[in-house]
Amino acid sequence: MKTPKQVINDPELFAKYFLKITNKNGELVSLSWNNIQRDFHYKRTGRDIVLKARQHGLSTYVQGEIFRRLVTKRTRALTLTHDDKTTQILRETADRFYKYFPENIEINGFLSEKPKRKYANASLSTYPETDSSHYIGTAGNTDVGRGGSYTDIHLSEVAFFPDAEKIVAGAMQGGNPNIILESTANGAQGYFYELCMDSLVHQQVKD
Repeated sequence: MKTPKQVINDPELFAKYFLKITNKNGELVSLSWNNIQRDFHYKRTGRDIVLKARQHGLSTYVQGEIFRRLVTKRTRALTLTHDDKTTQILRETADRFYKYFPENIEINGFLSEKPKRKYANASLSTYPETDSSHYIGTAGNTDVGRGGSYTDIHLSEVAFFPDAEKIVAGAMQGGNPNIILESTANGAQGYFYELCMDSLVHQQVKD
């Protein structure tokens, strides 16, 4: 029998017991990792590039991990997507995590109420008790994300970003964040394509 503290410190159990998502039928269910989510989690390096297929839940997994960090320790997170519709979907995902998170839980050995949010608007959520914040926005210009100091960065559908290289460089200016760049394919050209090809070359050299 796992204690709340053990669940808090186990990302997969945290997702299963504390996070809720809606499935393809619109039903509210627990976030139980599938094989792709689990495989990615245990292979993460902190500097990850993912060429993904659709509907495998990678963005949901990443947002769940960001939420776990936000409510348990000091975290500065940035999420950027390629369009407003996807931004809204990830915002709703994050809000759902918070809405259905338990009201009382043991965190780091202490019985605690659900962390309060000070701001929870269309782009920013803040958690004063853990001194954490999460900005979710659309990569519409090269200044988005610039000037911040982040611990966690999630850039979704990077192959469709306008001027992706400058946006990534701006987001990376402050700190030494864990970063995940993920996208479906958008042809054999562009910044994300080049990153994927470079990554394959480096992996082949390593092997």
